[in-house]
Amino acid sequence: MNRHVASIIALEPDDFFDEVGLAAATFILRLADEYSTDQESTFENLWLKTWRSKRCQFETNQMDDPLTNALNHLDGKLAEAALKRLQKHKPVAGDGIPREVKSYFDAIVWKTERHLGRVMLVTQLHYLFIIDRDWTLKHLINPLHNVKSIEGVDLWSAFGWSPRLDWELFRTLKSPFLNIISNSDHNITTIKRLRRLFVAVCMDMPKALPEKEILKVSREISHQGLATLIQGLTRRFEDKSKDRKRIWKENIHPWLHDFWPKASSLNTSKTSEAFLSMLVNSGDAFPDAAKWLIEYLRPSKGNSLYDLKRNGYAKKYPVEMLEILDKIIDDSTLDTYNRSHLKCLLDELIASKRDISNSQIYQRLYRISSS
Repeated sequence: MNRHVASIIALEPDDFFDEVGLAAATFILRLADEYSTDQESTFENLWLKTWRSKRCQFETNQMDDPLTNALNHLDGKLAEAALKRLQKHKPVAGDGIPREVKSYFDAIVWKTERHLGRVMLVTQLHYLFIIDRDWTLKHLINPLHNVKSIEGVDLWSAFGWSPRLDWELFRTLKSPFLNIISNSDHNITTIKRLRRLFVAVCMDMPKALPEKEILKVSREISHQGLATLIQGLTRRFEDKSKDRKRIWKENIHPWLHDFWPKASSLNTSKTSEAFLSMLVNSGDAFPDAAKWLIEYLRPSKGNSLYDLKRNGYAKKYPVEMLEILDKIIDDSTLDTYNRSHLKCLLDELIASKRDISNSQIYQRLYRISSS
């Protein structure tokens, strides 16, 4: 049915597509999966007629996220269709974009003002870089270097949704990438994902960044950005099949020891909450992690108390838990509804180590939990 309709509209003049541009792009996106590679010329005719449509505007109000805008725009839909056609032709790494589909990609990058097609392409940046390095460098990576332009910001926002890097691609992106994750002035919607990617690069490609560049980021990034880096480190604990004590010892602790800023102005309630989340997920690394992290903890609202209790750390490590609670519990900051969680933790401490009730720290915490 779709192919029959396609054969009819293919005969329509160009001004027909001016009237139905976005609807035609949506239809062509569906056709991209159906047409075989030997029907490329027929598909190309439809694609190019729709691309030349004068009605390439939004069907709905623009959203804050550029990728969402692209998904709902004629240019983005046609770029997505182009990527589907590229995959149909099974391109070989390093051989370039196949000539059968090259016209789509050249059209998408030709007009500077129509950048939403490129927003869609950059979601597959690594894939395109492997296939056609020179084309990708010129048309997608070069715009990523202009981090002050609207297009540069939008491209980084789209790339951040599903970022994938290898050493060669990272080398071409390193300078703007470090600029972006360090600078909170850029309005990039996926900045948290990109900052977590920075942690992954540090861990998985240790030779990609000199120590001085990592230090520069950790000194220049905002405290919200630092909290996101902690989240990236915490993700190292997510693989339950791995020894978390070893992950702490061999990966997380060395990075924190070498690069974490000691300035009190950068260690705030935001970073403290992120470190508490790291402790929640640390498993058998809890005692070692607590010993190092305690210096950087700040009084808390107590939102992590339930998770600390649920993971049984008070029973397993009562001494370390009491020290943690002493750092994060303050009567002036602890939310009322979290006091019951504090009381439960204190009860577990007593059950595990009865003489802990003689501690002045315990008695202070108990008074707070009962107030």
